[in-house]
Amino acid sequence: MIESLLNIDKEVLLLINGFHAPWADTLMSVVSEKFSWIPLYIFLAFILIKTLGDKGWYLIVVSALLIVASDQISSGFFKPFFERLRPCHQPGLMEYVRILDGHCGGKFGFISSHATNTAGLATLLILALRPFNKWIIPVMIFFTLINSYSRVYLGVHYPSDVISGMLLGVILGFLFHYFWKLLSIRLINTQQ
Repeated sequence: MIESLLNIDKEVLLLINGFHAPWADTLMSVVSEKFSWIPLYIFLAFILIKTLGDKGWYLIVVSALLIVASDQISSGFFKPFFERLRPCHQPGLMEYVRILDGHCGGKFGFISSHATNTAGLATLLILALRPFNKWIIPVMIFFTLINSYSRVYLGVHYPSDVISGMLLGVILGFLFHYFWKLLSIRLINTQQ
């Protein structure tokens, strides 16, 4: 059973990674680059402050804490614990994986930090902003899916790496949303 799932994981990876075109290579490289999303982050910070006032500032801090926590859990715990080689480092598979610009990343890939971070942030912001801005839901879902897809397209993660990362990110997003609500209540009560 597990062997069948691992084979499906490899087949889906090779299918996604095998679809390539110059425009898609460029797009996926840009999407996967963390600095490419800075304009979105600035826009979201503006929306948070405009929509939530002081609570928006708290949410920006909590979002930063979420990213640090999700990155440390995915990279600092999961990757060294499971030691699952990235597809681009896996003997017998790396010969078939197409890597752009020779960039493969660290040795281990389970779970995807990109997927964990983006899904965590998306979940947190959807929960916080959906009562005020319904458009946040498709924007953040698209942000998570395109970022996660790019990691498989680039051959640096298996599909199960990004799916597991997204699941962990959603859990962390819910936990940090709860933390933000508690923090907001306490800080607002102490200011009165």
